[in-house]
Amino acid sequence: MLKFKISKFLSVILDEDLQTKIFIDGKEFIQCSHVLVTMQLDDIENLNLLSSVDEIPQDPQEVLIPPKVKFFVHCSNLQAWAENNYDTRMIHSNLAFPLLKKLTEVGDLQAERVFKEEIIKRIKSNYPPVVEYLIRGEYTELLSLDDFSPIIGSEIIVLKELKEMIKNRPLALQVDDEDFVNGIGFTIKDQKIEKLNLINCSLTQFPEHIEEFSRIHYLNLDLNMIRKLNDNIGYITSLETLTLHWNKLTSLHENIGNLDNLVELTLSKNQLISLPESIGRLTSLKDLYLEKNNLEKLPESINQLSSLEFLNLSDNNLSSFPELVLELPSLRLLWLKNNRNLSVSKINNFKDDNPLLQIIY
Repeated sequence: MLKFKISKFLSVILDEDLQTKIFIDGKEFIQCSHVLVTMQLDDIENLNLLSSVDEIPQDPQEVLIPPKVKFFVHCSNLQAWAENNYDTRMIHSNLAFPLLKKLTEVGDLQAERVFKEEIIKRIKSNYPPVVEYLIRGEYTELLSLDDFSPIIGSEIIVLKELKEMIKNRPLALQVDDEDFVNGIGFTIKDQKIEKLNLINCSLTQFPEHIEEFSRIHYLNLDLNMIRKLNDNIGYITSLETLTLHWNKLTSLHENIGNLDNLVELTLSKNQLISLPESIGRLTSLKDLYLEKNNLEKLPESINQLSSLEFLNLSDNNLSSFPELVLELPSLRLLWLKNNRNLSVSKINNFKDDNPLLQIIY
């Protein structure tokens, strides 16, 4: 058996079965499975272009080296890591952070000092696999909102205002994947808030200062109690998706027409009676959800939505067929279900005249 002591708390042992194991405070912590990377000498210069070990391409199969050599490789890597203040860029993140967490728990003061700093540093590095690992491993939950200040700068002020608005609900950094839409939180890219999800937070007003998120392109405020949009809606010009399903909106602010990057707008299940003429300026809009409102007619500017492909007007109070939408060159799907005053015969006539447009009623 071989033992290599790195610090008071950290050691590496090669046991009688020739397995390399890491011990923390005298107790086995993890078994080192294998060495992931071998490199040719000519490739070493390329390491200067990388910011961490995580970015080095890994060999798809275990590198076959003698057990004692493997032991000393792990010893060398961990000793260098410890001597460099537990810099998590020097060993793979899926080893570095569990080690740091455990070392902090057993009383390693140096680990305790740098643990949060390393989490913040790696989020700030913006390398997606590491950021996702930290979120899914719940390491980011150890951070307060104030800890995000070095990452997102002045945007932290607005984030803290939002936290006050949602009271006791958590507001956490999330992974940008298909599950993001089901939670409450935000995503970061290039040290800027990119997506914000405030679903079912009992909000009664549209959040102020959202426009300070200069690169936000996704905003979800579904299942709240918002009655109106403030004029600041027109300044969030980076938005591509805005969803306000199931609120209490009775009207829209004219400034909504300033969102010239908006691709998807969801306003279903509100109390809208009409839409502003400015909505016609949303020339990038492809999907518009207006079902379950109280709309009686559409603004004449609706025919200016040149990119619109999908329009849902089901469950409204339309009294006549919205002929203006037939002028939309890109429209392919129109929902008109449950508008009691619409004439079915007229709809059929329009269907015959527009074979590329599918009308569901």
